[in-house]
Amino acid sequence: MRQAATVVLLRDSEQGLQTWLLNRLPQLAFAAGMSVFPGGAVDPDDAVLSADLALDPMAAATLASVASQLHATSFDAGRLMTAAIRETFEEVGVLLSQPPIEVDPASRTDVETHGYGFGQLLIDLGVRLDLAAIRPWSRWITPEGESRRYDTYFFVALLPEDATVAGVSSEASDAAWIGIDQALAEFRAGQRPMLPPTIATLTEVGGYASAAEVLAAAAGRDIAPIEPVLRRAEDGRLSADLGNGTIIELPAGFVRASRSTS
Repeated sequence: MRQAATVVLLRDSEQGLQTWLLNRLPQLAFAAGMSVFPGGAVDPDDAVLSADLALDPMAAATLASVASQLHATSFDAGRLMTAAIRETFEEVGVLLSQPPIEVDPASRTDVETHGYGFGQLLIDLGVRLDLAAIRPWSRWITPEGESRRYDTYFFVALLPEDATVAGVSSEASDAAWIGIDQALAEFRAGQRPMLPPTIATLTEVGGYASAAEVLAAAAGRDIAPIEPVLRRAEDGRLSADLGNGTIIELPAGFVRASRSTS
């Protein structure tokens, strides 16, 4: 089972709270065709950056706080937070750094295709990761029986002021800002396929009026793993039991996307 990190990137708008969702290509081996938050697996290089973060007193304090929430070591918290910020850069083109900086889109592509190390990019730009920009929200484990299983940590983050999102990454067909209520309505109508963690996260985040309220709420969350169990009723309907009293009814035609290879 691989560890992964996902970022729920948020912004306030006149229409209400919005998030950035991308639609994964239908031929991908995992979550094919699903509407998801930016994210991906933790890379070995993320551990290198985590070790560097431990040498920074300011970063070390943040890591200790996050590690307590995650019930993890500071080193593992650093790996996960580094992966979350890296994936946000690769898939959205937004670098959560101090000081804030706009990055050449070509550099983003080079990092995504592993032609340019993320750590080297930070050195060349003269910036450091803004760990305070992301906060833990939840942890989800892919159900047993799936061909690919991930232990994924979800973080929430506010889109930095004046930041510009880039085009879609190589794994997405399209991506855009969308109101949280609209995304959930499209899911219920069978127009936007999503996995249970995305649905549950949108539902939780949608209960807040602003991005600032979401980030404030994240500070007090205790992150315990959630491993959904998919159940099919006699009438063929599929649901996801989250094990905490919450059951998500999935629309007709829902496919266990992690098993899709075409």
